[in-house]
Amino acid sequence: MRSVVLSNRESDLRENMERKLTAHTVTPILLDQWSLSEPGSDRGLGRYASEVFSALQSSLTIAPVKIAKVSPSDKIAVALSREDPGTASIYHAMSADHLPLRKLRPWVCSIQDVIPLDLKAYTRFGIRTRINFANARRADVVLTNCNYTADRIMKRLFVPAKKIVVAPLPVSALFRQERLQEDDSPNADIRPYILAMVDLRTPDPRKRYHWIGQISAALTARGHRFVVAGRGLDRMVFPGADLVEAPSDAQLRSLFVNAAAFYYPSAYEGQGLPPIEAMASGCPTLAYRNSSVQEVVQGGGAVLDDPAPWQRQRLGSVLDQADVDEAVSTLVSWVHGGGPASESVRQSARRFSQENFREGLLEAYSLAAR
Repeated sequence: MRSVVLSNRESDLRENMERKLTAHTVTPILLDQWSLSEPGSDRGLGRYASEVFSALQSSLTIAPVKIAKVSPSDKIAVALSREDPGTASIYHAMSADHLPLRKLRPWVCSIQDVIPLDLKAYTRFGIRTRINFANARRADVVLTNCNYTADRIMKRLFVPAKKIVVAPLPVSALFRQERLQEDDSPNADIRPYILAMVDLRTPDPRKRYHWIGQISAALTARGHRFVVAGRGLDRMVFPGADLVEAPSDAQLRSLFVNAAAFYYPSAYEGQGLPPIEAMASGCPTLAYRNSSVQEVVQGGGAVLDDPAPWQRQRLGSVLDQADVDEAVSTLVSWVHGGGPASESVRQSARRFSQENFREGLLEAYSLAAR
């Protein structure tokens, strides 16, 4: 398994990698941008696909050729044949679901997580997902975001370590800005607050949003302010909390910058973008010691022992009062200035840079070409 080297010599490393990939020619890569035409493309897999294309645009040796969906009935094999320039040496799929059955060239396949294989609550994805994961074993290189996910890919898909490259998804430059615009904030109340993010439009039990309701109720009962931002918000789920519906990225960054802490109760993540965005904005994250979350949050906040690890398959369990008190005590201390310094939190997020991500992509293509 190959991880991205994090150092101050990123530009030199990138140039060396590009020289290894090709000495004098520009290599066209068929780049899956399928998810950009799907709902919610501003987050999740759509954000990942955008970051891959953006990282490659400044490369002198890679020419990304977009594979996009034209109509709702489009199939990935049809789109590949339509856009294939004939000279492309590698196809990079953003998901195992976007691999065709016929393999005409080396594949690089990004796998964000193996949640449908690990969590029983997600078996609704069914046999088709399992077939797609099995097909991903034919990839010449598997690209993933965290060492934890790489380990799960080895154990569940039986992909050898030598075929896996770890390249953490970078945080958007917007969240790394030093200053806020005056009109960025969507909320006039400037009292210290704890922030959480949700998306209630579709069921996602691993996120454990009901824990946010418990923590919010406990904090507001003690006179502290709690803000919930996201989509599909319901005041009945988060009584006493201030709700910010569908914030833009600029508004979300403002919420992070002004928050005393970010509460993130997820039980399982392939990487987890919200904590990274919070950390890049200088906002410390309180999360739980599980999956890749503990790998991401290191140095940018704190992780508590998880009272319901995903291995127990109890995603719907509620927090005991002792666990509520532990989280609330930590968050209240941060509200009063006892948390990590903002600059220290930002420093932790600098691991997730576009330069490091690009280096991982070039390493994956180099392996696939060999």
